[in-house]
Amino acid sequence: MATKKAKKQRQRSRRLEIKKAKKEAKQKKRQHWKPAKAKRAKEKPIPAPCGASYLMMQFWKFFKFDELLERLGQEKYKGLPLSTLFLVLMMFGVLNATSDSNLFDRAKADPLFKELCGLELLEKQQLYRIRKRLTEEEYDEWLDHMLRELQKDTRTASRKDGVVIGDDTILLKSGRKMPDITVVYKSSEGHYGLGYAMPSTHYADADKDYPLFGRLHYRSAEQKQEADDKRLRRRKKLDGRRLEDEIKWLNEMVEQGRTPELVVLRGTRLSLKMTKHCEHLNLNWLGISALNRKYSFGHKKEQKARAILKQNMSHMNWKNLNDEGIRVAWLGPAESKAIGGVSLILAEQVEDRERMLFVAPEGTDEEPG
Repeated sequence: MATKKAKKQRQRSRRLEIKKAKKEAKQKKRQHWKPAKAKRAKEKPIPAPCGASYLMMQFWKFFKFDELLERLGQEKYKGLPLSTLFLVLMMFGVLNATSDSNLFDRAKADPLFKELCGLELLEKQQLYRIRKRLTEEEYDEWLDHMLRELQKDTRTASRKDGVVIGDDTILLKSGRKMPDITVVYKSSEGHYGLGYAMPSTHYADADKDYPLFGRLHYRSAEQKQEADDKRLRRRKKLDGRRLEDEIKWLNEMVEQGRTPELVVLRGTRLSLKMTKHCEHLNLNWLGISALNRKYSFGHKKEQKARAILKQNMSHMNWKNLNDEGIRVAWLGPAESKAIGGVSLILAEQVEDRERMLFVAPEGTDEEPG
């Protein structure tokens, strides 16, 4: 029994060896060529043509941008045609460029784009110069022209069932000269950084969607000045909560020639020391009274501002300030132990009847307006 079993195992092993040998011979016959060794290419491989450049050229013709450039007074001065240079700039997003320098490299690397526009003559400095050709007003006219052309074609025209969506895109940037760059928060990446916010609008319906307008948000002159003032306060260690520091800050503004038109005093700032200092600097001031501050009219008993605001003032001669949505009434001269002689003015929101008590310098005997 043992001999028969061993014989069968030898026969089975022999069949497997023969089968394996035939398979190897068959594979060897198929691979009769010699394996090639990897070598360094003599030249860089040519990238595959990108159809986006041809599509953008059709967009250019569809929107008649040549006519627009002529209407804007933009004329060729040297180098490539002006329309070609603007077309390259319009390819910024299509080629996923990160800068004008990167756009230059990507545009010249696309063989179809290079062949269609003759970009072998393109110089990097030409892109830098051409970007400055359009003014802000001309750029807006460019976008208006494009939207008007879109509305002429039923395939791209807006429809009643379409929607316009607003959003802002955070662009993190860095460089030596970045005008008006600020610290922004990019929620998609979850961190802060230097960059810009670009509010934009987008049109969409069931068949199509396309961007409309986009503009980088720049701070106004008032916002810039406010930021500068905050930095100056920190540098000089002037805490706005302390009265002495607020007096120093008023002196600083007067020395810089930025005398405020009106100093609004509230809380601890509404004090005799502060009002006298404003008068010393020839500054107009107006106080907003706290509810627990006490005043007396003539020889009458003192009463808190809270009680004055609750009184029935229907007999007062109100003056409506429609632009501000309030009405005001002059209550006349009064005395306060904290700030001395003053004039009181009552202001009431027309919509919700909420009242505030304003404190003006002594001698203010006319109704505000």
